[in-house]
Amino acid sequence: MLGLLYILAAIIYGIVLIVVTGKAYRWGLSKWGRPKAYLTGLGGFLLIYLPVFWDRIPTLIAHQYYCSTQADFKIFKTLEQWKQENPEVVKALVPYEEGEKSIAIQNGSLDFINQRFVNEFQKVRYQILPITRITVSIKDTKNGEVLAQQVNFRSGYGNMMTAIDVRSLKFWLHETSCPIESARSDFAEFSQYKAAIKKIGN
Repeated sequence: MLGLLYILAAIIYGIVLIVVTGKAYRWGLSKWGRPKAYLTGLGGFLLIYLPVFWDRIPTLIAHQYYCSTQADFKIFKTLEQWKQENPEVVKALVPYEEGEKSIAIQNGSLDFINQRFVNEFQKVRYQILPITRITVSIKDTKNGEVLAQQVNFRSGYGNMMTAIDVRSLKFWLHETSCPIESARSDFAEFSQYKAAIKKIGN
């Protein structure tokens, strides 16, 4: 039912956009002729388009920019190096179930992988445009050392079917993560690193 309302709203909006653009064009045509009528038509189009879609192109450009320049995955210490430094605890580590031990922190959460490793999730929403920086770090809980870190970006105001922010209706701004072809962030490698940590004591 909700989907039908969205479709109906889109149809009404499209009709209004066409009608206002056409009327503005014809008005300009009656006043100044064809060259300036194109400008009045454009003005009518922008009058309806910009209040709704003004942030589409800037958000798309900003998202692609951050993905291509800042999205990244880094390994600061391999698991083999960590094992060599901590041989006495390797066999004692027992993995937690996904979400078994989780703590909410400001702008994120801590999801414990085992007794020595935690997956730290943090998000920072940028101002003006709906761009969110997602940083996921795997840390040693004993000393806070970051072993691996992934930086990713998403845009939009969340899923319009679940988010409480009315701006989530702007589904055209929604990107869940950086495109693989434009990002330097290796999601598969990060997942493999995390999976290896869960098995580190076996």
